[in-house]
Amino acid sequence: MPQKSTGRLARYIPTVQLFSARLVLFHQKMAEKVGLTGTEFKCFRLLEQLGPLSMTALSREVGLKVGTVSGLIDKLEATGFVVRQRDETDKRRLVLVACPEASARASSLYEEHGEAMAALLETYSEAEFNLLLTFLTDIGNVLARTSSAPSEEPLPERTSAL
Repeated sequence: MPQKSTGRLARYIPTVQLFSARLVLFHQKMAEKVGLTGTEFKCFRLLEQLGPLSMTALSREVGLKVGTVSGLIDKLEATGFVVRQRDETDKRRLVLVACPEASARASSLYEEHGEAMAALLETYSEAEFNLLLTFLTDIGNVLARTSSAPSEEPLPERTSAL
């Protein structure tokens, strides 16, 4: 069994804590611009990324009770971010779908930020960029397993764009 590198972890923790705090605050500002809380906005963005999900699947994904997510979805639906639709494979079931117009509106919030990020990402080689994508995907998967509610069904698969 490989020995754990506590030195790397010790160097990683303060960097990731600062990054995480800045990322949460950045996304909170974006959410406020469209009249949502950070949690509401992130649930909406998860629906964009993971595709139509049932209320149960979304509540499992975010680690919140179905009742809490239901109230959150009521607001997202009332503000035009999400619609409930019949599942194409099981017409008895409802799924939550991100509205394309709201997705465009949300994405427009990131235009200025996107230009700065594009310039930064161009400074990395293709191999470095692919490593970043792999790292972020792997970290996202660890976080999802840690923060999601336990279930017999696997969470929607997350993959990098490699």
